[in-house]
Amino acid sequence: MDQQQAQRLNEAATRFADALAESYRIIYEQASQAQERQAQLAREFSDQVLENLREHSESGRAASEALANQVRRQQEAGREVAQASVDAYVEFLDAAFSRYRAGAQTGRPSSSR
Repeated sequence: MDQQQAQRLNEAATRFADALAESYRIIYEQASQAQERQAQLAREFSDQVLENLREHSESGRAASEALANQVRRQQEAGREVAQASVDAYVEFLDAAFSRYRAGAQTGRPSSSR
């Protein structure tokens, strides 16, 4: 092998090595970019999941408050109905005893009125 052939072989080997190095550089760069994109997607996914959980939590809290308010209103309405029933019964008994007393004072039974 003469000097010129050796020179061409060295140049070809150098070009091949440079091309191989450039290929590896491109592959590593693309892998790095892909990893960065995956990390970004993972962050976005996690952020979206957290936001959804916050929204559902807030919605659940609001529904619980609405239900608690409804229960309070129902309890208050129940107390009002019970108080009105007691008041009506007391009035009924008061009227019945008043008629009884009036009948007892006049000597007539209250049923004749």
